[in-house]
Amino acid sequence: MSRDEHLIDLRPAINATLEKCNDLELFQNNTLRPILKLQNALLINLVRDYFKVHKKNTEAYTFTARRLLVKEVINKDLFLRNSLIYIIVGLFTENEFNFFSGNKKEVSKRILSMATKRVQDQIELVS
Repeated sequence: MSRDEHLIDLRPAINATLEKCNDLELFQNNTLRPILKLQNALLINLVRDYFKVHKKNTEAYTFTARRLLVKEVINKDLFLRNSLIYIIVGLFTENEFNFFSGNKKEVSKRILSMATKRVQDQIELVS
């Protein structure tokens, strides 16, 4: 079995509507969503560790303020942003990586948006 086949076998199944999708939407549904689901615990741990290292006491914030803080730090901290992107990109097949290389700006934007929402939706795990 090839590396690409192993990577695809690792991904959890998701339900996604694939009607009338452009290439980026197909990529998001077929590649990004399953990988983000697979990497969920790592995403949470990465953000939790970021807050710990940067001495951000998230328990002092309200629920809504913690959600906003997640978005703010992901938008502002280049190292955290790149870490989030590349823990997803590292699980791309060769063809997926080639697609990513040709659409880096848009795919990166989608990864960050989806990862941010995923962490925000599980904010109680970050604290």
